[in-house]
Amino acid sequence: MIHADFYNRDLQRLGRIPILGGSAVIRNNAVSTGVLDVNGNSPLWRRFETDPRYRLEGGHVAVYDGKDQLIAGKLKQYVETNTSGLKDIELHFECHLSYVHGMITLPSPNRAPESQTVRPYYRETGPAETVIKDAVRLHVSQNAPRAENRNPIIVDLPEGRGKRVTINSRFQNLLEELQAVSKNSGVVFFSYLDHETSQIRFGVRKPNDYRRSIRLREANGSVEQYSYSLEAPTASRVLVAGQGEGTGRMLRLVESDQTDWEVKTLLFQDRRDTEEAKELIKAGEDTLADHVEKQSITIDTSTMGNLKYGRDFTRGDLITVQLTDKTNIQDTLQRVELNWDKGGTTYKVSVGPVMEEPDANDGKVRELIKELRAELRRTQNN
Repeated sequence: MIHADFYNRDLQRLGRIPILGGSAVIRNNAVSTGVLDVNGNSPLWRRFETDPRYRLEGGHVAVYDGKDQLIAGKLKQYVETNTSGLKDIELHFECHLSYVHGMITLPSPNRAPESQTVRPYYRETGPAETVIKDAVRLHVSQNAPRAENRNPIIVDLPEGRGKRVTINSRFQNLLEELQAVSKNSGVVFFSYLDHETSQIRFGVRKPNDYRRSIRLREANGSVEQYSYSLEAPTASRVLVAGQGEGTGRMLRLVESDQTDWEVKTLLFQDRRDTEEAKELIKAGEDTLADHVEKQSITIDTSTMGNLKYGRDFTRGDLITVQLTDKTNIQDTLQRVELNWDKGGTTYKVSVGPVMEEPDANDGKVRELIKELRAELRRTQNN
């Protein structure tokens, strides 16, 4: 059974929220979002209205399926609807990667934003985990050198996981820069709220390779409805230019080995920030990786057989979706949409590259869910 815990702005866990249901969009290497549908007539909710310890402003929530944390984040919106004394509450929240998303890269994180006169770029090279964690620690963590940039998110010491990468950035969105660094690096990053210590933590891990053991199949009912896409590469070659001027610039051509689609598109990439040939080639390879053939699938299901999201696998892991025509999609679990109430949980699972879509927390879907739950409560009260 899915339940939600409330934490106040001081991260004191103050018990469960009386939820009727909810929805969440859980994203890999990105800000996840959710909505809790709360029974505003529950005696448990009255403490949120009368006890100052339960003040919602600055508060946090953590959503669990049993003991498995599905998503945790900070509250960002409160919506109340009152119909003939029937009070429905919506608590909107976003995961704690929003702290990272709310910052830009500063060449010198230890200096004020308006005093960036020492270094031209924020630059670090090393294992992906180290580069990512150091960037978060220096810019937005609890231990950031500038007090005005500190947030209650803790970054553990790195263990050197992932491929060797470089971040070279100035005044760019920090989350977007880390997303670029993490591509093809062998690591993913995430945030969570530690149940035992009530601390917000930023983590980096190697994705679990479950391509053999986690198979969502039409045959076992875990694929009820799906949308499948296969897209041609959008580039076949990249010309990368390093430092220098005119004929003196260092140039490297990086070519793709994908030839089935007969794509012959040449891109140009300007990398004046480096004169290292290896870095130019790596930049070209990373660019081509964004333009390769894309195979993706999104499935809708109310069951996953014997599998359970959050317990057996999570976003960022490698899994397989198997269709009856023997098509196998083996790729990263990029996005999971959850909708739950007392009747159970439904899932929309996206494997492979996905385009950003409107949240399931918005629009007509949310309105329909609200109407159904309100009707159910009216029936129960009569």
